[in-house]
Amino acid sequence: MRLKTYQASTIQEAMQLIREQLGPDAIIVATHDDAAGRGVRVTAAIEESDTGVEAMSLGVMDSVYEALKRHETAPELLEKLVNIASKLNETDPVLSLAAALNDTFKFAPLPNHAPSAPLVFIGPPGVGKTVCVAKLAARARLAGHEAHLISTDTIRAGALDQLNVYADRLGLTLATTAQGDSLDKLVQAAPSDTLVLIDTPAVNPYDPDGINALIRQINIIECETILVMNAGYNSSEGIDIARGLQKLKPARLFVTGLDFVRRLGGVLALSNTCDLPFCDVSRSPAIADGLHPVNPVSLARLLMPQTDQNNSRGDRAESTRTV
Repeated sequence: MRLKTYQASTIQEAMQLIREQLGPDAIIVATHDDAAGRGVRVTAAIEESDTGVEAMSLGVMDSVYEALKRHETAPELLEKLVNIASKLNETDPVLSLAAALNDTFKFAPLPNHAPSAPLVFIGPPGVGKTVCVAKLAARARLAGHEAHLISTDTIRAGALDQLNVYADRLGLTLATTAQGDSLDKLVQAAPSDTLVLIDTPAVNPYDPDGINALIRQINIIECETILVMNAGYNSSEGIDIARGLQKLKPARLFVTGLDFVRRLGGVLALSNTCDLPFCDVSRSPAIADGLHPVNPVSLARLLMPQTDQNNSRGDRAESTRTV
């Protein structure tokens, strides 16, 4: 049996969608009024004897649906994730949601050691790029690897002082373009087999001159650009900001502010709409703590209310997953 959920303005519209997509043999198994006043949600089922796989229970699907709704997930994305999860023979909501996330999103955690190119961190004002750079350097050092910090932020008052304090605490040297050295020269001076992390000035996504200036600065090196975004942006704002920074060619999405944000629907919409893989998240202001790589299971655990059983099963699944 395959379960599918439909969101519509009225029960009549939902029934029409069910007849069109599942046919006249579909069975209505549940109806709910949307608490936010956005119509109704109808769950229908249809026998699929040739698949050899039973769909998960209605209770598990409802758990996934309610969790995503609490995060104010966009309706189309919510329906897609629930419908993917409903086809699985899985009785654990966290693992069901993780499978749907794995099918929908991309995941590319940042390395602790030297990648093939320096990592350049970009983003709008106030998202915590400098702290992210320091946290990644701390994580590399704790894992026994070397890191090299570079800053091109000569605009924001105190920006170099802040990163220099972090560098001193980590026993690292901070290189900067403030003395007139080009970014290319600073990167070439970094020791071999070192994780090179480059902090940049905050950029207004609606300021073409500022964006072009940053493009000219970082285009002289081979690098990978990481977009840092705060989890508190709503879907529309986050997507608009990311699109405004597309010329900088971000390759991964680093999410900050999870220690004070409780709704992640905007983050899901941003990653899905802009096709940006999740890499890491920051859940604490502490430099030596709160930085976590993202994979489907860890993201599902952020989205789902946790029980002891879910935590245990999620831990086991996460420990065996290759990311």
